[in-house]
This record gives sequence, structure tokens and C-alpha cells, in this order.
Amino acid sequence: MALSVNTNTTSLTAQMNLAKSQTRMNTSLERLSTGLKINRASDDPAGLVTSELQKSQISGLTKSIENIERGTTMVQTAESGLAEIGDLLLKIRDIAINSANTATQDTASLAANQAEVDALALSITRISDTTKFGTKALLDGTITAAQFQIGAFSGQTASLTVTDKDATALAVNALIVTTAAGATAALTSIDAAISTVTTARGALGAFQSGTLASTKSNNASQLDNLKNAESILRDTDYQKEISTYTSEQIRQQAAQTVLGMANQSSQSIIQLLRG
Repeated sequence: MALSVNTNTTSLTAQMNLAKSQTRMNTSLERLSTGLKINRASDDPAGLVTSELQKSQISGLTKSIENIERGTTMVQTAESGLAEIGDLLLKIRDIAINSANTATQDTASLAANQAEVDALALSITRISDTTKFGTKALLDGTITAAQFQIGAFSGQTASLTVTDKDATALAVNALIVTTAAGATAALTSIDAAISTVTTARGALGAFQSGTLASTKSNNASQLDNLKNAESILRDTDYQKEISTYTSEQIRQQAAQTVLGMANQSSQSIIQLLRG
């Protein structure tokens, strides 16, 4: 083998391999310490882009699930208010049936029935005006095409409308139950109001189960799958990385030994010169 003083090719090769091994070892240490195998774009440019997009969707799905949970609570609050109104309508109906039986009623009892019907109608309006989610009124007719963001991306929304449910809107604000004819007419109005409230409750239930609950379930499934995919792409595989780190330690030791041997070649030249 030719010996040269100016260029020790064997030493340079050993140094180069030692430097490469040190770089790989540093990368492995970083991955082990951070728990991430992508710490900068240069680690895996394509993987970083995919991972960041997944993180964005994960964040969006997480927030959409929170939105759905809040929306569900809001819908339940509205439905609870409608249930109370429904109960009051049933009480008014009972009174109207009692008043329609004029054969056994006197003027005083009919007047008492009228006073109770009027009070119950005021209670219906009060519930309609005061049923709120935070500061947002739910049953006064202001919920018109209210938008719920139920997905991670633009356009993934649902809307809900709840019409006014006060006594005037339900046409039970001016019932007359002091006469047979009035009580009979009142029954027709009350039955229509009960039907309106029941239909509204059904619509809220369908929105809750068919839109909010089903979308939440789907979002949760997507979220689990995306988290798993993002973890596989970005998180450190410790078993693999520890094996890589150990291998690089061995390579470093070998490279250092070879470098020492290569550097001894200069000593051979000195020996030749002395000889």
C-alpha cells in the first residue's frame, strides 16, 4: 500500500464515517429525548406536511365535539322548557273540560277556572321568554337558522330553528272558559297548541339524536383514527430507536478504532525515514 504524508486517505475516510455516525447518533438521541421522530422539517419533509395537516384536523375535530356537546345541552334546555309548556297546556285543557261541563258549574267556579287559565297562559309566556342557554333565549322565536359548527372544516354545519312558543304564538292567550261555547272552542285551540309543542319537541329530539349525537360519534371515531395515524407518523418508536442508537454506538467505537489505526500510518513513514 502506498504511503503519503500530504494525504492520509484512510484517516479521512474514517473521520468521515465517524462524523456521519455521530450525526445519526445525535438524531437518535434527540428522538429518544423528545419522543418525536420528526423534530424539524429536514427529518421527514413529506411526513411533516402530512402530520401538520393531521394535527389541524385533530384540533378541529376536538373542538367540533365540544361544540356538539354544548349544542346538545342547549337543545336539551329548549326541550325541557317545551316540556314545561306542554304540562301547562295539559292543565289548561283539564280546566277547559271542567268548564265545558256547565250543567254542574256555577258562576263562581267558572270565574275561578278563568282566572287559573289566565295565570297558566302567563306562565307559558314567562317560560317562553326566560328559557335561556347562557344569555341566549331559546323559545322566544329568536333561534332562526342558528348555525352549529359540527365538523373540522368549513361548511360542516347544521342549523336549527325554534319558533316562538309564548301563549300568543300558541293562541292560548285569550281563552274563554266561562261559557260552554267558550270552553269548547278553547279545547280546539289547546289541542292545536299541544300538537305544536309536541311536534317542536320531536324536532328537537330528532336534531339531537339524528344530527348532533350521530355526528359526534362519527367525529370521535375519526379523531381516534387520526390520532393513531399521527402517532405512527410522528412519535418515536422507542424499541426501534434504542436499537438504532446502540448500533451507532458500536459503529462509533469501530470508526474510532479504525481512525486510530489509520493515523498510525504516519508513524510508519517516520520509521522508514529513520531506517
